[in-house]
Amino acid sequence: MRWQESHSPGPALAYFEHTEHGPLPVDITSVNTHRLSELTPQILQLQAGSSIEGYVTNLRDHYPTMPEDADVDVVTFRLSAPNI
Repeated sequence: MRWQESHSPGPALAYFEHTEHGPLPVDITSVNTHRLSELTPQILQLQAGSSIEGYVTNLRDHYPTMPEDADVDVVTFRLSAPNI
């Protein structure tokens, strides 16, 4: 999930925080915009029992100036073929 960043379907580099991995080539498969208040576990593709609240809290830590009623982009991706 991203706020005020520009993403579009196609090849990209993904950076995963708090991991020992460097940037990984990925293929962005979709970018869909949703209001924070409209997010569901299904939209975020969360596992059963996972918390939307925790996810949004982490997002706010990453974007401290993000408003309460922000529109965010849910970016869906898969590892690029050479990394599978």
